[in-house]
Amino acid sequence: MFKTAIILAGGKSTRMGEDKAFLPFGDRPMLQRVVDELRPHFDDLILVTNAPEQYLDLEDIRLVTDVEPGQGPLGGIFTGLLASRGRHNLVVGCDYPFLNHLLLDYLWSLRTWGDVVVPLTHEALAPICAIYDRRVLPVLGEALEQGERSVMGLFPRLTVHYVREDELLPYDPQLLSFRNVNTPEDYRQALTALGATEAESGSK
Repeated sequence: MFKTAIILAGGKSTRMGEDKAFLPFGDRPMLQRVVDELRPHFDDLILVTNAPEQYLDLEDIRLVTDVEPGQGPLGGIFTGLLASRGRHNLVVGCDYPFLNHLLLDYLWSLRTWGDVVVPLTHEALAPICAIYDRRVLPVLGEALEQGERSVMGLFPRLTVHYVREDELLPYDPQLLSFRNVNTPEDYRQALTALGATEAESGSK
């Protein structure tokens, strides 16, 4: 079974004020944490970026540039799926430093249940930590041509399987996998959560 993971790193990080991918997070940059969590469990890693020259030191990862620059996550997902060699694809953002491979494995086990398999927590949907079938490409392409940029806005046109919170909790009790970092305050809170997690691990 061929497993592909697509990492989106094409954002401008305007709310953060600096590139989120390279923010220090524990002993590694944030993107490196994402890559290290995914690499042992996926056959092919794709990084979608508009600045590939910044990521040349990443090993065993394919760099692709947005087909439609400036179209947000929707454009990044479209680009990643075009480059993919497999039918099913995990899509995650580069700013999800708490990804948990056990939870991702569970999502992957449901990959055939819809065009998109997306977590649904009490807070929100997580379309940038979800499984996408390449058969959604025509719908995504049409949406981009029409100037649409909302990923969730396309869900009514697709077969979507929503994974409930109670299904996710056994694999990630604090649902940290879905915590992304968009603002300096998000970053501060994530570092606090990291410290608490590391302290808990050290006490066991």
